[in-house]
Amino acid sequence: MWFRAAPASAPTLSTRLTRTVERNTLYIDRDTLHVTRYTPSRYYLVAAFGLMAAALQCLWFASYWPGAWALAILAALMAGVVLALARRPAIEIHPRHLSVGSRSIDWVEIQSLDCVRCLPVPLVAVLALASGGRFLLIYPEEPAECRQLLLQLRRGGSGVVD
Repeated sequence: MWFRAAPASAPTLSTRLTRTVERNTLYIDRDTLHVTRYTPSRYYLVAAFGLMAAALQCLWFASYWPGAWALAILAALMAGVVLALARRPAIEIHPRHLSVGSRSIDWVEIQSLDCVRCLPVPLVAVLALASGGRFLLIYPEEPAECRQLLLQLRRGGSGVVD
């Protein structure tokens, strides 16, 4: 039987799930499952609120100097883009599949992995699927975390060709 009762002194499942072993790694049980979860950086949310504040300040300046309207619009657009990056769903690497938000993709379904290298951050990758479709994967985080996710994506699918 794969399920066994935990002794009274053992930590509960909820404490094992919330305990931080590594920054993005979640261990449920060493014998059964190893899941790595990648969440977007919280700095993007802080930056979005800072850009919103800058947009509001530019709107106030626009009452005195009409040229500030362009800056207000630009800051508001940048705040929207950064907020959209901050609200990206978490990426989970499972032994048998990849989960992005509510979508789950089996490793055997991924035929190729193409990286868009215009900027190091955020990671933008296009997954070509066996069904003929493509899946755009965006991960806003520090470059080291992006490289780690890319390495795990390359290892996860044995048939993935760069």
